[in-house]
Amino acid sequence: MSRRRRRRRRRRRRRRRRRRRRRRREEEEEEKKKKKKKKKKRKKKKTSPEMNLLNALHSNMVWVYYMVEMNDVLIEPGLIFTSGPMPSFDKGLVWT
Repeated sequence: MSRRRRRRRRRRRRRRRRRRRRRRREEEEEEKKKKKKKKKKRKKKKTSPEMNLLNALHSNMVWVYYMVEMNDVLIEPGLIFTSGPMPSFDKGLVWT
């Protein structure tokens, strides 16, 4: 086989390889573009004290942390049940 033929063959092979590589790259890029980004999962937020308060209003339960006087009545520390929402809110009363 002559040198010319060899050279031609090599050139052809090189060209083919380059074309194949180029095509593959282009296809991969298109696939990447097509793929949608995954949405990040949101972390569940801890319930805020305000929400705890609201929930407690519905459950009609109150934690009393220290002795409180309310409407001329002494309320001792502990968990108390109320008939409906408490009429006033003092620092000593914390809804749970």
